[in-house]
Amino acid sequence: MKSYLVVAGLGLGLAFTLFSTRNHSSKARAPSDESPRGAELTTSDSKSTPPKHLSLPQAPKETGASVSDEILPTIDKEEDFREAVKGIDITYPDAITVAILRLRASDPDIVAAFFIQGLQKPDEDFRSSRAQLTFLAHQYDGPGLKPFWTDLALRSTPAFDNENELVAEVEPSSSRDMILQEMIKAFEHLGSLGLKDESARETLSRVVLKPIGPVHSTFMRRQAYVNLRNASTQAAIRVMSALPSDDPLQGSLIQAQ
Repeated sequence: MKSYLVVAGLGLGLAFTLFSTRNHSSKARAPSDESPRGAELTTSDSKSTPPKHLSLPQAPKETGASVSDEILPTIDKEEDFREAVKGIDITYPDAITVAILRLRASDPDIVAAFFIQGLQKPDEDFRSSRAQLTFLAHQYDGPGLKPFWTDLALRSTPAFDNENELVAEVEPSSSRDMILQEMIKAFEHLGSLGLKDESARETLSRVVLKPIGPVHSTFMRRQAYVNLRNASTQAAIRVMSALPSDDPLQGSLIQAQ
């Protein structure tokens, strides 16, 4: 099961860049001295076998219509949602577009519940689809996904049992890359939500001030801080004031300026 998550994470790491539907408030910087040596935040593997794509209707080419012109069915049942997630194929962008359009045409509260349930309480059959789930959540960017991104930021539902060990390894690994990708996307979405949502800012502040271990490395804390600062300068100032003078994040932020 772990190996499937890793392979899926590799392929979808590239897809985060290829099919991003919006520009977020901050971009991940290349890991510096305080980040795990050799870590790559976005990886691709040409040998990865993409999951079977969802068979969905496409607009006839001869009419010149696009998928956005179609009347698409909404996603109101969990089995339909899981089918859409499992059908994500980075080599078949029309299927991704259709899935996103169907989600956005559906009840946002129901869709948010499907995402959160899929992350926190997946059955064995769906557990291996976590990379696709996170990818689709990033593209969908729905208003009710704050609990989803909070979970990923705080690692409440980890992708692996030994995440602190994986991110602390000297040699880079695809498992670590998947973990870092999840957190970076979570910080970006929480930063966007934090423009209006205080609890989203509080989650970012918590990552900065109360890291849970190596998984919240100095590099990752800096990513959380940058997104917090973009959401609220005042909140960022309060966090900086609360940091001990010997906290390595202080030096990291000075070097980044």
